[in-house]
Amino acid sequence: MTKSIDAKSKPRETLHEHTWNCLSVLRSIRQAMPYLPQVCGEEHLFQHLFLAVYLHDLGKAATGFQDMLDDLGPWDYRHEILSAGFVKFLNGINELQRKAIMLAVITHHRTTTDLRGDGEKRVFSTIGSTLEWEQKRAELQPNFSYVQDWLINVPNAAEEFLGQSWPCPQIPQSVDEIEDAFRSAVWWFQKSPDAKALHSPYAILLRGLVVACDHLASGGKANLLQGVKDLARHLRVEPRTFQKEIGAVKGHAVLEAPTGSGKTEASLLWAANQQDSGRRIFYVLPYTASINAMLHRFQDAKDGYDLGDSVGALHGKASYFLYQYLCDKDYEPKAAAKATKDIQGLSRKIYRPIKILTPFQIIKAFFGVKGWEMQWAEFAGGIFIFDEIHVYDSRTTALLLTALEKLHSLDARFLFMSATLPEFLKFQLTSLLPTFTEKRLDVDRADDKELLNTPRHCVKKLTGEITSHIEKIRDSLNAGQTVLVVCNTVKRAQEVYQQLYDGTDSKALLHGRFILRDREEIEQQLGEVKLLVGTQVVEVSLGLDFDTIFTEPAPIDALIQRFGRVNRRGEKGIVPVHIFTQGGQNDGYFYDIDRIQLTLQTLQEEDLLTQHKVAAYVNRVYKCGYNDKEQRISDEASNAFRKVIAGLVPFDASEREEEFYDLIQSVQVVPQEFEESYVTAITTKDFFGAMKYLATISLGQGMKLRNLEALPRHEIQLDKKPKSYYVARAKYDKELGLLLDQIDCGGVIMD
Repeated sequence: MTKSIDAKSKPRETLHEHTWNCLSVLRSIRQAMPYLPQVCGEEHLFQHLFLAVYLHDLGKAATGFQDMLDDLGPWDYRHEILSAGFVKFLNGINELQRKAIMLAVITHHRTTTDLRGDGEKRVFSTIGSTLEWEQKRAELQPNFSYVQDWLINVPNAAEEFLGQSWPCPQIPQSVDEIEDAFRSAVWWFQKSPDAKALHSPYAILLRGLVVACDHLASGGKANLLQGVKDLARHLRVEPRTFQKEIGAVKGHAVLEAPTGSGKTEASLLWAANQQDSGRRIFYVLPYTASINAMLHRFQDAKDGYDLGDSVGALHGKASYFLYQYLCDKDYEPKAAAKATKDIQGLSRKIYRPIKILTPFQIIKAFFGVKGWEMQWAEFAGGIFIFDEIHVYDSRTTALLLTALEKLHSLDARFLFMSATLPEFLKFQLTSLLPTFTEKRLDVDRADDKELLNTPRHCVKKLTGEITSHIEKIRDSLNAGQTVLVVCNTVKRAQEVYQQLYDGTDSKALLHGRFILRDREEIEQQLGEVKLLVGTQVVEVSLGLDFDTIFTEPAPIDALIQRFGRVNRRGEKGIVPVHIFTQGGQNDGYFYDIDRIQLTLQTLQEEDLLTQHKVAAYVNRVYKCGYNDKEQRISDEASNAFRKVIAGLVPFDASEREEEFYDLIQSVQVVPQEFEESYVTAITTKDFFGAMKYLATISLGQGMKLRNLEALPRHEIQLDKKPKSYYVARAKYDKELGLLLDQIDCGGVIMD
C-alpha cells in the first residue's frame, strides 16, 4: 500500500485494520455457520460476502472523507456509493451477483429508501446528481495508487480469510472507470423488473451478514462466539430416560412432560443433537420475569448451567435489568451504562450463540424492523425451543406460527415443550411441520410411570370470589406454609395483597405495573418470600416452589401452569391447590368465560391431578379449539402477516414496520411523583437511570387515563430535539405499583 488511509477517527483505525477485523468476523461466521450457502440457495454466498466486505469501505479513500476524519470540515456524501463503484472490476461473478454485491455494499449503513430520498424518509436530496458523483469520484485521484493496490490484493486476502484464492479484479487505470453505483444499482433495483430476482434469501442473508461483519468489527469484536456443542456437560444430574430420548431426536419435536420434571434439561439435550457446527439457539419465553430467571439459570456457575457469556437476553426491558445488575456488582453508573450498551449491542447481533427472548423478538424480523436481514441470517438454520407455546393469545400464536412457517423454509429446527399442549394446537403444528417427533412419558417405564401417575396436587374448590376467603389464606400462612396467590387482573391482585398485608413479614406482589426499579427488586426476592401474590406473570418458567396456591378461576392450561409453581418436584407429597369458583368482573377481557366454566366443571372436588388426567382435561376443555372470535382473529392475523412477509424486500426499508409496534398493546408511563427524577436523568443523558422510573400500562388503560385528563404528554429538549413522555397522574406505591383507580385530579386523589 502506498500510504495509510483511515476508516475511523475515534479511536483512530486504518482502513486496513477495520477491513481485516470485518473479514475476521466473516471467517468466524463461515466456520460457525457453514450451512448458510445451502439454506439460501447460493453455494458461493461466503465468497460474495468476502468481496462485499473487502470493498465496503474503500470509498473512504476519498480526500474529503479523510479530511473529515481530521476535523478539516464536513463531507456531504456517502462513502458506500463510492465503495460500490469498485464492484464493477470484480471477476468470477455474473451480472446478477454483481448487482447483489453492489447493493450489499451501498446499503451497509442506509437503505435504498434513505439513499434515493423518497417522501418522508428523505435523507439525501442531491445524492443522485451526476455532477456531484463526478466531483466526489475525483476525490479518489490523490489516493488512486492505494485503491489499485487494494484491488490487486484480493487473491491474497481471499486465501487468508476464505482459505481459497479468488481471481484478481481488473485494475482500473483512471478514476473515470469507476462506476456510478447509485444509478447502476439503486435505480436498477427500484425500477427494473429483473430486480425481483434479488427478492430472495440469498440477497437477504448477503446484506444481513455484511452489516453483521461491519457492526461487530466496529464494536471491537473480530470474531463471533462459536456455537455450543457440548451442552450435555453443563447438566448437573444424570438425565432421565425421557430426557435422553428427546435428546436423541434429530429434527422437529414436541415434548409433553409435567412441570418440574426437567423439560429445560431435555431441551438442551435436544438442541445439542441438532448442533452440527455453530447453529444459534433461541429459547422462547412469554414474560420478562421468566426470561430474566432463565438467563440467570443459564449463566449461573454454581447452581445453573454455567454457559456464561454465550447467553444473552432479548426483551424490551433487558437493558435496564442488565444495567442494574452491573450497578449491584459495584460498577460505577457510567461504566455500567457503557458495559450494558456493549453487552446488549452484541446480544442483538449474531455474536452470542444462545439467546433467551420473547416471540415478539422473532415476529418483528418479519415486519422488516431495522436490522431484519441480520436477524434472518442468524435465524436461518437456527434451533428454536418454545416453552409453553399455548399461553399466547390467538393473534400472537397466529403471527408466531406464520413466522415459523418461513423459518422452516430456512432450515430452522423447532422443539415445542409443554405440560398441557391441547390437541388442536398440535394439529396446527402438524400443518406447519409435516414431520416432527412427538415424545411423551411412557407409562410402562418405571421412572416415567412415577412422573405420570404420582399426583402432586389435590383440587379444592372454594365457592365464590377470592375476597370472601381471605381468612382461609391467612390460615395457611399461620400454619407455616408458603403460599402463592394468583389473580387474573392487576387491580384484584393489589386488593388481595393489601388484605393479606399483615399476614406475614415475608411477602411480595408481582405484576406488570411496577416501575422497573421496584420490579427488579421484587424479582430478586421471589424465591425467599412466604407469600407471593401475582398475576399471569408467575405462570411460566419461574423456578418457584410454594406449599399451596389460591387462584382465581382460569382456563385449564393456565391453572395447570399456576399449579406448577407449587410442590414443583413432588417432594411434599400431595398438596392442596385451591380454586375459587368465581372470578372478577373484568376477567372476560383476558379469558373466554365459557372456557373457564367448562374448566370448573371438568375439575372435580378432591381430584388428585396426575399428568394423565391433566392431558385429558386440557383436551376436553379445548375440544373445539378456539372460539369463533379467537379463530377469526387468528385467520385474519395469519393472512395479513403472510402478505407482510411476502412484501419484504432486501436492501430497502419496510413500509410495514409501524404495524409491528401497533402489536405491542401497551404504553410506558412515568408516575407523576417520579417525573422530576426522570427529567433530571434524561437531561443529564443518564438514560438507564431514567428507565427505572417507567411503568407499563395497556393501551386501553392509557385511553381511560387520557379521557380523565390524567395522562398528559410532556416534552423536554434534548440536544435541541424534543423528547416526549407520558405522565400518569395516579397514585404509586412501592409495594403495590401504579394504582389506576386512584387518579389525581387537581391535587386530590380520587378513587
